[in-house]
Amino acid sequence: MSNQHNAIARRIDTLRLKWQEKTAEHPDWRVARWLMEPGDAELYTGMLKLESSAHGSLPEIFVTMFTSFDDLDTFSRQLAGDWLETYKKEKEIQPTLDWEIGSLEGKLRLPEEEYPGDELLLEILHSFSLYFRKDAPIVLSLVPRYVTDFKSYNDWVIRLYEKGLPDGINLMLLDHTSARYLERAINETFPESFTLEPGDMDLKGAVEELATQGNPNDPQVQFRQCLFRMSKAVTGNRQDDVHHWGEKMLQVTQRTGNKNFFASAHLIYAGFLMHFKNEKKTTGLLDQGIRIVKPLAKDNPEATATLIQFYAYHGAYASMRKEYKDAVKWFRLQAQTAKEAGIPQVAIGAYKMAIYTAERKDNLSEEYRQTVNEGYQTGLALDDDALKVTEYAYIAHHYLACYGEEEPSRSNTLVERMKKLHGEEWREQITTILEQIKKKKEMPLPNATH
Repeated sequence: MSNQHNAIARRIDTLRLKWQEKTAEHPDWRVARWLMEPGDAELYTGMLKLESSAHGSLPEIFVTMFTSFDDLDTFSRQLAGDWLETYKKEKEIQPTLDWEIGSLEGKLRLPEEEYPGDELLLEILHSFSLYFRKDAPIVLSLVPRYVTDFKSYNDWVIRLYEKGLPDGINLMLLDHTSARYLERAINETFPESFTLEPGDMDLKGAVEELATQGNPNDPQVQFRQCLFRMSKAVTGNRQDDVHHWGEKMLQVTQRTGNKNFFASAHLIYAGFLMHFKNEKKTTGLLDQGIRIVKPLAKDNPEATATLIQFYAYHGAYASMRKEYKDAVKWFRLQAQTAKEAGIPQVAIGAYKMAIYTAERKDNLSEEYRQTVNEGYQTGLALDDDALKVTEYAYIAHHYLACYGEEEPSRSNTLVERMKKLHGEEWREQITTILEQIKKKKEMPLPNATH
């Protein structure tokens, strides 16, 4: 990553330098905040991933957690649970790790009133620091997948700071440049806090520079050039340019003879056109792409994945046009195709979208019930570890609403399984998330976990 010709590496090195300068200016810091442009969030998490690898150059040990912030009084316990779960997965990769967490797991299972989440989290941080620090400070970086209430998130940061972060462990936060959601937390932890403002890092420009390097006659290079030109055309609201580069992309990919590549170009072109009112061309591209890739999908996993994406795009576009019955049809087809392909996790996500869409319209009550049941059945085939990382809890919530009284035995079994996977208050958390979706609240920066 030190290659000076690598546009991404140069920007990450800039972030590293700014970090070194600021920490040198504030040797007694406890809370740090990065103010980033939304489009640059992946540079930040990229730096953290790099620093967590053998290629890291900073003196600190960075631990990044993506736990969602739902509620002031539950976040610490959720974060503690995710921390211990992350360690157990790491131990499977590195069996020599011997941090003893048995007693901590026992305390995690205690109710909040018996052992508050803040105290548990601080104990975990202290124990972790004693085992892992080895003369290097540990930085806990929080990048929540979403935040339902920024006032409460500020309160949580301030409360944890006032209770006393363990020696050797500091807190690092990610914030939005223009919104400055965490201003109060930084002000109330001053002078032991500071803010870094790297400015616009132009991640899109760096990605384009990196992606379009190479032989200009290479179809892959030409494809990426078309992709970036189309992206700029959408940003500038230039539909004619989208068509120009979209048609060129179709020509480039067709010449390769790779039908899946050619079909994918239809998908991308249609995706950009969704930003404009051009229903006939957009749906035509989606339908043509399906006709190209569907015959390949039977024996080609890559083509199957492309076909599943086509169904998802069709569903999303129908929903944008408020054609909800059509949208539900496409999402269910996406789910069924994913199940047949042996990827039920993807099917669960598709069923979730179908349920969310059907629930909003009274004339889709039968489709809603059918979809809820199909989604419920899909989850039964997954083991707990696989199910926990899906959106099955959303489907379970709706299953209980639809079938709770009709199927008491199944419902009780489902409730117990959800409690095991997500805790006693799993359904309350789902309800909170649904309420926040309706209010259209958003997280401070796009998550970059993948």
